[in-house]
Amino acid sequence: MMNGRPTLLVVDDTPANLTLITAVLKDAYNLSVATRGAKALALVGERQPALILLDIDMPEMDGYEVCRRLKADPATAHIPVIFLTARSEVADEAMGFELGAADYIHKPFSPSIVRARVATQLALADALATAESERKRADDLLDSVLPKSIADELRESGTVAARAHAKTALIFCDVVGFTSWCDRHTPEDVITRLDALFRAFDAVADRHGVTKIKTLGDGFMGAVGVLSTVEDPMASALACARDLVRVTPEVAADWCVRVGVHQGPAISGIAGRSGYQFDVWGDTVNVASRLCSAALPGTVATLAAQAPSDGRVFWRGAAALKGKGEVEIALFKDDG
Repeated sequence: MMNGRPTLLVVDDTPANLTLITAVLKDAYNLSVATRGAKALALVGERQPALILLDIDMPEMDGYEVCRRLKADPATAHIPVIFLTARSEVADEAMGFELGAADYIHKPFSPSIVRARVATQLALADALATAESERKRADDLLDSVLPKSIADELRESGTVAARAHAKTALIFCDVVGFTSWCDRHTPEDVITRLDALFRAFDAVADRHGVTKIKTLGDGFMGAVGVLSTVEDPMASALACARDLVRVTPEVAADWCVRVGVHQGPAISGIAGRSGYQFDVWGDTVNVASRLCSAALPGTVATLAAQAPSDGRVFWRGAAALKGKGEVEIALFKDDG
């Protein structure tokens, strides 16, 4: 668009027609003209017009073939084409619409009809472009808040099926002393730090095949085995948890985290329609959250019965978990 006006391409092999069309439209639009189909395609390749007025009966390459080529190319398929023709047969118009033409203007031309048809098609094209932009923005937003497979399912079917998982591992992680740190720093510092930390956590989760479920304040929740079957969810979750502990001081030297990991059955899905959130429910989630609260700074907590015997246990003993009473837990430190 130049000078705030759309550019139109007028294609006609008859000079008198070109003169008439350009006289009608020149005050409202920037105009480019061609007298042959091949030249029209070349001009479109150089600078795409907002709309094409295209004569049907031309030598060498008729308007139907020009339209066919335009619509076959994804880069130009969106450009509205209005055929200019002296033909009046229904079959001719039907063929043009089948090829993707937006409208027909019959010769001899009526200036008011030309202006009205062009304005209508440009308005429709603008509306479609706006709708497509909004759809893409909605898709991007959906992809940013939901796992890709869940976002795709929601787009295709309008809903997400609830799923029961016999064996999944949940990870809860939070920053130790976060509230008091916030009290001593500006909102900008808090958001900048959290943004950097959660970006690092996202990278760690991706590396270990962990699905990020959500962030809650300074907390991070992830799951293994909710979107695909994993042979050993606990091993993947523990490896991820240790890396979360390790990466935190690399991002924020004066921060450390504690993490809880628990394996068991769970249900996943989306509840509600006001702000989509893929979530996981069940006692496994509750236990993982309470293990996080029981962990010491810089450690990962699991139930002792689920702890692997790989020599990395930092501490093992009894601890009180809300709703569970005294249970045996194991704490792990990152061993570098």
